[in-house]
Amino acid sequence: MLGEKKFPVFLFIILFIIGTLMAITAIANFFKISLSSYIPYIAWIIALGIFSLILPKKSGELFLNS
Repeated sequence: MLGEKKFPVFLFIILFIIGTLMAITAIANFFKISLSSYIPYIAWIIALGIFSLILPKKSGELFLNS
């Protein structure tokens, strides 16, 4: 289900995403940057984290085989 990743890697990625989001939010609030200015970057970070959890580490050539 998790792209053949083990539980500690899964936990590390989730904690990294949460920590990064908290840091970005704190920095943006300090500099009084509106949420609408940095929400696309937050969405990218979340998407990359989800992809790294779901996609397998080893890719194959599914469509190139004849």
